[in-house]
Amino acid sequence: MAITLNHTIVAARDKTVSATFLTELFDLPSPKPFGHFLVVSVGSDNPVSLDYADVQADEPIHPQHYA
Repeated sequence: MAITLNHTIVAARDKTVSATFLTELFDLPSPKPFGHFLVVSVGSDNPVSLDYADVQADEPIHPQHYA
């Protein structure tokens, strides 16, 4: 059985600015709203999305790494 990553949540101070930056940098489709997230689809062979969510200014944003 193959295991695939479907999505991960990305914390951002401004989800619109962050998601749009990524889509423009990598020439990806525009972010799409889904609930309180702004979703960037980054894969075609292995569809995966980065789901951007706003965090408050006093909340820490913890580094994450996926390889």
